[in-house]
Amino acid sequence: MKTKYSLRLFLTSELLLYFLILVTVFFPSACSPLCGSVLRYISVLLCPSLGFFFYLSDRNPFSQKLLLALTVSCAADYILIFTRAYTAGVLLFCTVQLFYRQALFSSDTGVLKPTLPPFVPLFLLPADYVFPDRLLLPAAGLYLLLSLANQKTAFRKHSKRLYSASESLRPDRQRCLSRGLFLLLLCDIHVGLSWLFPHISLFSSGIWLFYQPSLVLVVSAML
Repeated sequence: MKTKYSLRLFLTSELLLYFLILVTVFFPSACSPLCGSVLRYISVLLCPSLGFFFYLSDRNPFSQKLLLALTVSCAADYILIFTRAYTAGVLLFCTVQLFYRQALFSSDTGVLKPTLPPFVPLFLLPADYVFPDRLLLPAAGLYLLLSLANQKTAFRKHSKRLYSASESLRPDRQRCLSRGLFLLLLCDIHVGLSWLFPHISLFSSGIWLFYQPSLVLVVSAML
């Protein structure tokens, strides 16, 4: 009962925030930039908060990896929303993708396939201080490779049901995660397009159209 109530409250809150965020995106004059940024970050912060509640009721490696991914996402989003340390934010999102990768290869009993340790990309941070802004493009390239690798894995598992006999992850969890990662890819595409074509507002507007729903689906995969 508590889980259902918490989920309803979470979805209602996220839906309201989603509406407000889209208002600030498509009608920038409706509120100040700081107000829009705060609304965005609150919507992100709610996800690991509820994810932690779900994890406490179902302590398994899959939920643990998703909770870690959502928590690191909060740190990355704070950096990208409120600061100009873009390289650090992108490297943190590389860590997020590696946690998602571990989740993709998780079952209800453990991680079935070894993957790159998630915090390895953060070892590049000292180099960013030595060569400011020089690592942004390589970091974005690394992030893109990790994202596409996760998309390939998620698609193969979802469409062809490539599960080993020992892989007991529930199909509904796999579907939620796969859809969340797909929406995250759409968000990333819009990030890239908005960077390449900064004068076309449609691309920057599409970022939060997909990003918040992707996080909600990831949280739902923990149920």
